[in-house]
Amino acid sequence: MSAPSTQAAERTLLARVRTAVALVLTCAIVARAVPDAPAAIACLVVAVAAVITLRTRPPVSHLVLAGCVVALAVVGLHATTR
Repeated sequence: MSAPSTQAAERTLLARVRTAVALVLTCAIVARAVPDAPAAIACLVVAVAAVITLRTRPPVSHLVLAGCVVALAVVGLHATTR
């Protein structure tokens, strides 16, 4: 089996960067919408985890990104039920 081409590797990295940027921007929106300090801290942790996924391999990064989405959903749900 041959190694992936350089162009394919660059596309994969670009997709991962776009996903991390989207999560960081979503965290900023949610943190601004929720006035609670714990919610803002949770959004900060999610943003940091999204950036860390750029350095992890796919099985781990997929789990981390799924956890980030769930955490943001919980924070959003908590904000709407108050």
